[in-house]
Amino acid sequence: MADVLARRGRDRLIVPGYLCSSMIEPFVQRGWRISSLGINERLGVPLDASRVLQDVPERTVILLAAYFGSRPDPTHRALIEEAKARGIVVVEDTTHRVFEPDVLGADLSFASLRKLLPVGDGAYVSGDEEILEVASGLEESDSERWEAMDLKRATLDGDGSHGFREIFQRENERLEDQGRIRRATPRSIEALSTLPYDAMAKKRADNARTLRQLLADAGISVMRRNGDGIPSHLVLQLDAPPVLQARLAQRRVYCAIHWPRVQGVHGLGPWRSDLLSVPVDHRYGPKDMERVASAIVEEVSR
Repeated sequence: MADVLARRGRDRLIVPGYLCSSMIEPFVQRGWRISSLGINERLGVPLDASRVLQDVPERTVILLAAYFGSRPDPTHRALIEEAKARGIVVVEDTTHRVFEPDVLGADLSFASLRKLLPVGDGAYVSGDEEILEVASGLEESDSERWEAMDLKRATLDGDGSHGFREIFQRENERLEDQGRIRRATPRSIEALSTLPYDAMAKKRADNARTLRQLLADAGISVMRRNGDGIPSHLVLQLDAPPVLQARLAQRRVYCAIHWPRVQGVHGLGPWRSDLLSVPVDHRYGPKDMERVASAIVEEVSR
């Protein structure tokens, strides 16, 4: 994507004020100037975000994302319209809302699918024929994640070893070291055509609702989202998330790692370091949410 846009004269990227380094790494490597549009208290587009659209629009790309399954709010939508009217290329990252992937008229959209779906590899990109052609010419993934997933399932069923952790770790290291830009495997493509998306989305919504109420009853703060949508996680606001994350892991409740502050982004404001994402996906039900809530309440009260 970065190479194709660069050939068209683009070399400036505007990003949200909260993101992971992998989102901008290809642009950093190619020497783009990267600036922040900021972030509001709910991790949405701030009301004054249009201030970042003034400079050299013909050279600019803006990357937007609605986090943790929130639906893009009116400010988000208005920024897309204004950016496009100025001639800025708009890219929408729908990774956290693949169950409702409305791209809002963006020029390009993409999502990493392993974040929310049970596939061993895969992402999608849409909206630009040249970029799609480049993507279709990539080598097929040689990831071992499907092997690790199969082994994990066998282990949980009592019919396998514990070697899946080592494979996952090895694949994570390969991804971090090499980028691993490949086409999805046929198995992932087949899985994506058969997944019960409606049932999975309902499970997420039900689990999030149950856990939110249990934690609210215990006085634990849950981040309010910008709007309705299918939640990717339930996000807690805490004083020391890494401490609670480690304690929950000891109790076999595994929460997602939030991003360290990125470097090289101009105008980046205060960094959110008070968030912890709790899983609410389709593997779980009310009893699981009760166990998770109990563990969180007990650990927060220590």
